[in-house]
Amino acid sequence: CALLCMLLYTGLFYALRGEIDKFLEGEVHEFILTVSSHPNDDAGLEQAIRIELGSRARHDLAFRLFDQRGQVIVTSEPDDPLAGSWIPPSRWSDKAPHLYFETVRPTGRRFPFRVCSLRVNTPDGRACTAQVSYLLDQMTRSLALFRRVCAGGLIFATFLAVAAGRILSRRSLRPVQTLTETANQIGANTLGERLPLAGTDDELDRLAATINGMLDRIERHVSQIQQFTADASHELRSPLAALRGNAEVALNRDRPAEELR
Repeated sequence: CALLCMLLYTGLFYALRGEIDKFLEGEVHEFILTVSSHPNDDAGLEQAIRIELGSRARHDLAFRLFDQRGQVIVTSEPDDPLAGSWIPPSRWSDKAPHLYFETVRPTGRRFPFRVCSLRVNTPDGRACTAQVSYLLDQMTRSLALFRRVCAGGLIFATFLAVAAGRILSRRSLRPVQTLTETANQIGANTLGERLPLAGTDDELDRLAATINGMLDRIERHVSQIQQFTADASHELRSPLAALRGNAEVALNRDRPAEELR
């Protein structure tokens, strides 16, 4: 159950982040179109993106434009926590226009941001970096809720496994208890008793059949010993009676020791 929860959590995490990355990819391309429509007008560009984002019910999306040195040129948020200097990754070549995704948690913020960056050349010839960030509060809450559900499910599964394990173990060990009680009742005078078979042909049935076979052999050997003892005692009865009679006759009167010998 724990492994399943881990796999589901990992799958949910990457699925949610993949959807957010697709959303940010579309937004950064729209932002580039907005940048292209405001050449040499950074103030107008900033006002335009702030007006565009002002209609959103949640302030979870932000746009910003960086120069080559990583200094912010335009930002859509007056108090943008990510508006400081931005250092491009070392593996990001100047000639590579591919998207770069990263997760950033600013100091003092409860929730992280998912950031998508893309190199762009403005109409006035500047090489800049267009960046879109999305607040991961809903994703973080959803993952936290999933973790709580998994924790509750694991606790419930643990108690269920313990209860079911006790029931199944008692049921599976019941034939063993029956075999043990029957075996304890078998003695020298009750060799004719046998261990019961459940008829399931499982390991316990095969064990009981093996023990019953051993009891059959023991019973035959004991019967042979008893028969031999009875025959021997019968054969010895007449000689012993004759010896005893002779001894009694010899002792019926006083005789000297030499005659007794």
